[in-house]
Amino acid sequence: MEIEFSLYDNSDGRHCLTLMVGNEETETFFEDLELQGGGYSLEGIVSALLKDSTIAGDANLEIGAEADNMWIYCQEKNTLRGIQKTVTESFLDRNKIEKIIRDSDGDIE
Repeated sequence: MEIEFSLYDNSDGRHCLTLMVGNEETETFFEDLELQGGGYSLEGIVSALLKDSTIAGDANLEIGAEADNMWIYCQEKNTLRGIQKTVTESFLDRNKIEKIIRDSDGDIE
C-alpha cells in the first residue's frame, strides 16, 4: 500500500505535511473494509499511530482532513519527517493497518 506525501513551508513559520492515498491497491484496501478511504480514513489511522508513537514528542500538532487528503501542521519540520517515515513504514504492513482499524471501534471513516 502507498501513501503520497508533500511537505510545505508555511508563511506563518509552521510546516505542513499532507497525505493522500497513493495507489489503486490502497484505494481497494479501504473499499474492501467499507471505509471512505481518503483524508478522513487517513486522519483516523495517523492519529492512532501517533498515540502509540513517541515520534511527535511534545510537538504541537494541528491535524485535519478533507475528503481526499489530510494534513498536519507543526513548527518542527523534522517532526513531520518522522511522522512521514512512521506512516510509510506502517502502510507497508497491511496487518498493522487492519489492526488499527479494528481497534478503532468504528471511529475511522
